[in-house]
Amino acid sequence: MGIAITLMNAKGGVGKSTIAVALPEVLCHFHNKNVLIIDSDSQMSSSFMTQTPQFLVQRQSDGFTILNYLDGSLTHRTLLPWEDYITHDVSDVDETEMVSLLQGHLELMLFERSLSENQQYNDIRSVIRGLLDHLKSRYDFIFIDCPPGISVLTEAWLREADCYISPVKPDFLSVSGLQMLRAFQSRDPSMGFAQNLGTLVNMKDDTSDNDNLFHSHLNSDPESYCFSTAIPRSVLLQNASQNYLDKRSFIAKYPGPIGSCLRALADEVIVRVSEIEAVQERGTSLAQ
Repeated sequence: MGIAITLMNAKGGVGKSTIAVALPEVLCHFHNKNVLIIDSDSQMSSSFMTQTPQFLVQRQSDGFTILNYLDGSLTHRTLLPWEDYITHDVSDVDETEMVSLLQGHLELMLFERSLSENQQYNDIRSVIRGLLDHLKSRYDFIFIDCPPGISVLTEAWLREADCYISPVKPDFLSVSGLQMLRAFQSRDPSMGFAQNLGTLVNMKDDTSDNDNLFHSHLNSDPESYCFSTAIPRSVLLQNASQNYLDKRSFIAKYPGPIGSCLRALADEVIVRVSEIEAVQERGTSLAQ
């Protein structure tokens, strides 16, 4: 069975979508993992990073987006065939064919408003739970790219996914967003919540005293459960977000220290996921 990981911070601008694309590419390219990206953000950053605007517009016109899947499943009161909504081989990195996408939709915010007005929170959680159960039988990793803020849909992903990763810039506002997420997690514990897989310090300037101070603060807080790897601020990573029509090597897309940091992060994710799975297996054995 695969594992579903939500990428979330209540504060925007932390490089979440860049990680939502880069980490799957590393897991596929170097670890031979079959990975799906679910773009649940109306800004559609993950979708634009992996497909051309023309392709995305056509798929949206044809009705094959995450919004169409969720709305259709609610309307028909049964899970639609999810395979029709997946676009395969979306990475532009050589020999990285097992990265797939369930693309976003520009009107996801309107869909969420409708969910609230119709009091369909439990219904959408049921649909998301069923979808993830099916997807985990096919994919090793499922990364859900959520928008900043705690919306109805984001809450459903956070409660139904196995884990979450919180990308955070080492600054006051981003760390405050992380604290907001923790405060929300502590509410209604009986409703369930994804497990904290780790806080990822992203877009860090090692020459900045302020960045180093906030990074040190996060590292000293056990609740943050920081990854050892921090991703440096770099124009190279920003440039990597531009999707190429032609394939390129991993080194060409993520050169030098950026590629090394992403590989180290993927190694840490695999270790932490393995630890969670081992605990779950022991719990299952004891229950039997």
